[in-house]
Amino acid sequence: ELRRRLMDMGLTRNTIVTVQQIAPLGDPVELTLRGYKLSLRKSEAANIMVKEASL
Repeated sequence: ELRRRLMDMGLTRNTIVTVQQIAPLGDPVELTLRGYKLSLRKSEAANIMVKEASL
């Protein structure tokens, strides 16, 4: 269910994601992807597999 919800929000394979802000206590995390900002709970963000890209 969480996987489907994240995919509906635009988090699909090979999507470039940038971390914009992290709240002082680490929750939530603000990401920028596909031209918009997305805030996720730390527990949700932990389910996203990422690799560093050289731009």
